[in-house]
Amino acid sequence: MSVDTLTDVIAGTPDLTTLASLLRLSGLDGVLHGPGHYTLFAPTDEAFTRLRSGVLSALHADLPRLRDLLSDHLVPGVFVAADLMDMLAVTALSGARLTLTSTHGLRVEQSYLTQADQITSNGVLHRIDAVLLLR
Repeated sequence: MSVDTLTDVIAGTPDLTTLASLLRLSGLDGVLHGPGHYTLFAPTDEAFTRLRSGVLSALHADLPRLRDLLSDHLVPGVFVAADLMDMLAVTALSGARLTLTSTHGLRVEQSYLTQADQITSNGVLHRIDAVLLLR
């Protein structure tokens, strides 16, 4: 098991710089640096570039909305891909129900897992190819 936390891994991953910045801005980086056990569906920088024009700047200006959006990507408990393949849904930190499907690759809502099972000292990180927009 890694001694690095989810925050450490995100900070050290070149294609997660947007996520790292947004987590710092929202204050959730502290949660992901703590002792809890979490599963994080981490949108890559490329996923953030696919958002409609203006969405990212609007999130920067609305911290409660940003925190809600990021909380939709964070699930209490540690679920590796093999666990997720056998599940129909998980409940995010925000309380949102995230639908899982495993047809043609593992999906959470509309997003595919592009890299799974990056184990950290306080959870597991799965890179995804789209930002989860549930609201």
